[in-house]
Amino acid sequence: AYDRADFESIVLRSDISGQELLLSDVAVVRDTFEDVDVDIEFNGARSLGLNVFVTTSPDVILTTNTVKAWVKERELSLPDGVSLEFWQDPSKSFKERVRTLVSNGLGGLFLVIIVLMLFLRPMLAFWVSVGIVVAYMGTLFLLPYTGQGLNMISLFAFLLTLGIVVDDAIIVGESVHSAQSRGLSGVHGALVGTRQVVKPVVFAVISTMVFFAPMFFLPGEWGPASKGIPVVVCLALAFSLIESLLILPAHLAHMKPEPEPEIADAGWLTRIRMACAGGLVCQRALSTVSRKMPAKSRDGWRLLFSSTLFQPGTLWRRLPQERFLPAR
Repeated sequence: AYDRADFESIVLRSDISGQELLLSDVAVVRDTFEDVDVDIEFNGARSLGLNVFVTTSPDVILTTNTVKAWVKERELSLPDGVSLEFWQDPSKSFKERVRTLVSNGLGGLFLVIIVLMLFLRPMLAFWVSVGIVVAYMGTLFLLPYTGQGLNMISLFAFLLTLGIVVDDAIIVGESVHSAQSRGLSGVHGALVGTRQVVKPVVFAVISTMVFFAPMFFLPGEWGPASKGIPVVVCLALAFSLIESLLILPAHLAHMKPEPEPEIADAGWLTRIRMACAGGLVCQRALSTVSRKMPAKSRDGWRLLFSSTLFQPGTLWRRLPQERFLPAR
């Protein structure tokens, strides 16, 4: 409908006999719309503007390339004095944002690797970081089948899950590393370490999925737009769980036991890792502070902080156990 007559002839209801109830029968239609002439100039010449919108599965880059190809093809058949110009390219801003998000993601992945190497073996940190890549590759593989594309929302979801998907691999990897440190090497150590944490890892993944699940049911126009976040999060967590429980232990099972070198004979990376993992930096700071304390309170504070923060087993061994254990 364009003018008043078109609106008045809109059929609201009809019966079997053919009687029709028109909009003009129940309402008064007033045409108050006024045509306004708009003069558009482009590069100093009179022009017309044409906007292209894609409503079904929008792809900014594909749409831009298609429109550019159409403009280039139509220019060959235009008369003299008429030209087609592509004056607004939304794909440029999209590509810039994608580059920003990708660079931030790679920077975050690099920082994750560095932090893991401060507390875990370098090879273990490498395999844990590989789990992030595997989870993202699986998510990218299944993402088109969910009706979602690679857009700003889904890219934001990938950055959002960067620090989440690594948690499963860190927990499993540290547990396997702890089992191997106790002398359980090979496949046996990997199985023991994985079984110790399989329940908390599974429940942690499920609870995170449940947290993002309500976003599937958001009402209004923002519902379909934000659907990419829970889709990416659930897929990434599912692949992260599969990788951490099935693939990562298989890689860690073939790692050779790590020798325990003395700090004086260890390399710089090993010394830093031992200092961070064992709390040696904090222990040295505690020793420096304790030298300035009175002799009577020095041993008590040193025992409390050192044993509680760094060596829980030492505090248990030094306390009188007959207060906590029943007499035999």
